This record gives sequence, structure tokens and C-alpha cells, in this order.
Amino acid sequence: MLRTVLLAGALTIVVSSVSHFLAPRYASRAFVADQQLAIFERRPFVEPGGRAGDVPEFRNRLLVPVALAAAMKVTGLPAVTAYFGVRVACAFVMFLTVGWYVSRHAPAAALLPSLAVLALCLVISFNHPYEFPSDYLDVFFTTIFVAAARSRQRAIALVAAAVGATARESAAFSGIIWWFCAADPVMRRGAFAALLVAVAMAVTTGLRMIFHLPGGSIFNTVAIEGSVGSITRTFVTNPGPRIWVVGLAVIAILLFYWLQLARDWGGRDGALLRASAVVLAITLVFGVIHELRIYMPVVTCVLLAGIPVTRRA
Repeated sequence: MLRTVLLAGALTIVVSSVSHFLAPRYASRAFVADQQLAIFERRPFVEPGGRAGDVPEFRNRLLVPVALAAAMKVTGLPAVTAYFGVRVACAFVMFLTVGWYVSRHAPAAALLPSLAVLALCLVISFNHPYEFPSDYLDVFFTTIFVAAARSRQRAIALVAAAVGATARESAAFSGIIWWFCAADPVMRRGAFAALLVAVAMAVTTGLRMIFHLPGGSIFNTVAIEGSVGSITRTFVTNPGPRIWVVGLAVIAILLFYWLQLARDWGGRDGALLRASAVVLAITLVFGVIHELRIYMPVVTCVLLAGIPVTRRA
């Protein structure tokens, strides 16, 4: 366990430093911290240039804003400093959770390459000028969804779906993971998978109804339009190499070689890979595809597909 804690801590420092000191992100730290508080306080997002706006998709993402407000109250730190601490804590919990799961179900040799691949994928995903707390939390909750489905822990899955929806609406993927990975009869498995999706979306919609701006929408407004724009700019307007496409290809290569390596201790979980394909398809439809952070649930599913369900000697 100590080895897992030390490695999680080391990789937390690596990914946090990269994210923190990237020039655009460093310059927008104060805005990002204030944006989190704006969600909790039901006020517009004021960008560094002074323009006020809103992103309805963010209005259910209360987990980090609540943690940030609590950290500021307890420590007396300014928002930007407390936000950095909260984000580092999220990264550490994420690495620790994935590391614990890998250590539990795979040989010791799997720990370093699995967490290293995760860290590299995260660094590549930092292609947006603003930080988003949900990238680490996506990995954390997806790991919980996979662990709960593989062990048929329904209570854990339900709680994780409800709480995960307060981090990002991707908690609805819990139902997809349960459908493919839980060893239940078809009808029972389908019913519980539908319940998980319903719980996640009910929490998402309910929070947006409570915390949306007066007169604002509670539905997604930018995803499909943003994705169409990304495709148009990449393959029509400017068909030259685009950094997000290259980044996505690099993530795919890393995961491919990870799965090749995973054959040494038990091969691949085909059910979870099928779940990954469905999650990817939904992500491409409803996500802003040039923001590589949105692929972290897919990355986590593929990563864990290389980890056997039972411990190997």
C-alpha cells in the first residue's frame, strides 16, 4: 500500500505541475477558481476579458465548488490558492483509487505502467486554456463504476452514480458499464443499468434546475455545435494537422500498447472494451470533441480493461 501511496503522490505532483504551469492555464487561474464559486453562488461566469456568460452544462457540477468553498472557510485562503489545493487533492485521490484497484487485481509489475499511462493521457488532455476539475473526477468515478459492476455492488454503484453526477453528467456512463460488466441475468442487469442512468440524469437535471441562472437553460447548449465546428475547422476549413487530433491519436497509441502489455498478466476484458466503445460513441455525439479531457472516462475503461477481475499470482 505504501508503494501505491508514494507513486500516487509522485504522479499527482507531475500532472498538477504540468497543468498549473502551462502558460494559458497559469494566466487564467483566478478565473477558473472564480468560475467554480460562480456555480455554487448562481452567478454568471466572468471571463478574464470582462465578458460575462454561462455554460448550462456546468451548473450541476457542484462537488468541487462545495469543496472549494469549504476549504476557503476552514483555511482562510484566497480562492485561487484553495482551488489549487482542492485540484491537487482530487488528483491524488484519483491516482490512489486507480492504484489501489490495480494492486488488488493485478501483479505488482502492473502498477507503474498503468498509472504512468494514465498520467500521460491526462497530460495530453490538458489542451484547453482553462482547467476543469472534472477530468480527475471522471477517472475516479469511472473506476468506482467498473469496480462496482465487476463485483455486483449495487449500493456502491447507485451512490457513485448520484454523487458522480455532482461532478459531471458523465456519471450516466455508470449504467453502460454495469450493462456490459455485471454478471447478472439480462433482464435484471438491464433494469439496474437503466436505473443507474436515470439516477445520474435525475441528479444532473435537478441540480441544474436549482443552480441555473434566472432565465437560463438546464440543457446542453454548446456540445454538438462545438463538435461540428471542430470537425469543420479540422477537416474542411484548415485540413492541416490539428493538435487535438494528434493528441487523440497519441492517447490511442498509449492505450493500445498498454493493452498489449496487459496480456502478460491475463489479457483484456472484452466486456469493458465494448462498454468503452459505447461510451466513446456517446462522447463523440454529446461532447465538445476537441477538448481531450472529455475522453477520460473512455481512457479509464480501456485502462481497466487490461486489469483482470481477479488477482493473478
